[in-house]
Amino acid sequence: MRYLRCELHTHTVWSDGSMTPEELAANAAARGYDAIALTDHNTVFAYPRVRAAAEKLGLTVVPGIEWTTFYGHLTVLGGRSPVDWREVAPETVNAEIVHATEAGDAVVLCHPARIGGAICCGCHNDFDIAPGVLSGMEVWSRYRESRDPANAEAERMWLARLDAGEKIAAVYGLDWHRIEKGDRSYAATYVGADACTPDAIVEGVRRGRTYISAGVELDIRLTAGGRAFELGDGVPEGEVRLTVKATPNADYAREFGVEIGGIEVAGSSFTAAAAGCELDITAHARKGYFFVRVRGRIDGEESELALTSPFYTEGR
Repeated sequence: MRYLRCELHTHTVWSDGSMTPEELAANAAARGYDAIALTDHNTVFAYPRVRAAAEKLGLTVVPGIEWTTFYGHLTVLGGRSPVDWREVAPETVNAEIVHATEAGDAVVLCHPARIGGAICCGCHNDFDIAPGVLSGMEVWSRYRESRDPANAEAERMWLARLDAGEKIAAVYGLDWHRIEKGDRSYAATYVGADACTPDAIVEGVRRGRTYISAGVELDIRLTAGGRAFELGDGVPEGEVRLTVKATPNADYAREFGVEIGGIEVAGSSFTAAAAGCELDITAHARKGYFFVRVRGRIDGEESELALTSPFYTEGR
């Protein structure tokens, strides 16, 4: 399995972006993404042009849409959903999410703690989303994620769902509308897939094979009971061996200057930490979940560099 560098939340001039479909594809290829998801607000019409432009550049495009309502935003990845976004309302949202996932799509709650503007309302989630229906949540969004208090709140919301027993992937969304100059950093979602295809990427999100990262790439290996496990898997309770290696992404590091400070394993199952870019531990995993977090610096400023979706200890 390969972890693909993806941006799963993008827009074009067909909704409220400033990039044409061809410009989005060209800018995504220039940033070194393996794949992007097109998620224009309440429309899919730009997809054929984005896909045609991307194919010439060796870039994969996942079809998608952003359900944009007064009560919250959700990206629906995969292009199979029969749901009409106009039917998504507080009293129907859970049923419509289930309809989309049953069709094979991944549904991600977008920027749940961000305050919207007069034109783009509903950025702050006011839906009462039932446990267990979402594929993922944008734990980070926009630029320089550690500076934004909305991301800290989104992470707390994600952890609360995990503590309540949900299985929900950590996803990042640049919410990419335009090329913006300056020194603000962006992140990416790395999705575990056996092929760089839309179907494989959507399945990776649905299975929780994701980590979000601002400039580091992770090699994570977990074994228990003589078996190997991937992010998002259920792991038998008992002794596990976890090794993690974090390496600065060469392209990103040239742009922003990423320094790794240390690796942490956190969650309700066990905790561990190591300074530097490698961690190798053997521990007893109890009922619950655990995930990996990398801390460090971007351009000398303290920052969270990476966060993984959890492993889930069986028996929860």
